[in-house]
Amino acid sequence: MKPKLFLTADEHYIHHNIIHHCDRPWKTLHAMHSALIERHNNVVSSDDTVFHIGDYAFASTQDYQKVRKLFKQLNGRHHLILGNHDEIKPFNYVKMGFTTVHTALWQTWGDINFVMAHDPAVYTAMDDGVLLCGHIHKLWKTIPEHHGVLQVINVGVDVWNYTPVLLDDIIALVEKRKNQ
Repeated sequence: MKPKLFLTADEHYIHHNIIHHCDRPWKTLHAMHSALIERHNNVVSSDDTVFHIGDYAFASTQDYQKVRKLFKQLNGRHHLILGNHDEIKPFNYVKMGFTTVHTALWQTWGDINFVMAHDPAVYTAMDDGVLLCGHIHKLWKTIPEHHGVLQVINVGVDVWNYTPVLLDDIIALVEKRKNQ
């Protein structure tokens, strides 16, 4: 089977208050971690690739071992686009197992140019393409064409049933908007 590509954001591992802030359906941090890992592994195989577009964990350097332990439970090959709460040093994310770490990343899949950046405010400076972001949790899932940008898509777990979203589903969403 051909490896798949997934996108996700705002998992907020090790952030107990996110349960209350985002009205997540769990009572404890352990329950949230278990559910996020299970949902991740239900769709992502060991050969698949996952782009985490920020706020993977609400953690600093002293939380490295906790974050590493959670990370090691996830299927796939992982890339991290840093979010405002990803405070561990980038090289330590690489030591943890992330293949690459970025502040933003440009990628072309199919015939669509994508920019991956955690904060959706980046779209105001874009000339074209589709911005894949997180940061805004449940505020919205997509923004149609604006300032020359085809679309802005929030890939955060709070709007995708706490599960990474398949790139093919994102491309289908973009194509559907093009044809409307």
